[in-house]
Amino acid sequence: NVSDESLALYGGFTACAHDVAIGKLDLCVGAFWRTTERLLLSEFIDTFASDNNILVVINSGGDDTTTFLDLLLTPLYPFTWQTWLVMCLICLYTELALRIVHRTLEGK
Repeated sequence: NVSDESLALYGGFTACAHDVAIGKLDLCVGAFWRTTERLLLSEFIDTFASDNNILVVINSGGDDTTTFLDLLLTPLYPFTWQTWLVMCLICLYTELALRIVHRTLEGK
């Protein structure tokens, strides 16, 4: 665990790097950004994993007649109405099951 002294001095991830620098921790594992302050405190190794985020959008061909409703419904397009129905039914079923369990545990 990161020491209270380092948290008071630096806070967050930099506190963890500080504890490594002064020998209170052997290493810190996390999604650290390489900042000048952290590099001065401790050594960093290269990234061993990374995520590639891809944004897929529909090209409307420059149509300027997009309405607010079109913008509102755009996130729903990747799924059919049947898929949305199944997802909503699963949510309702889960809510019902949780209510039953909760009331049973309360002794009602």
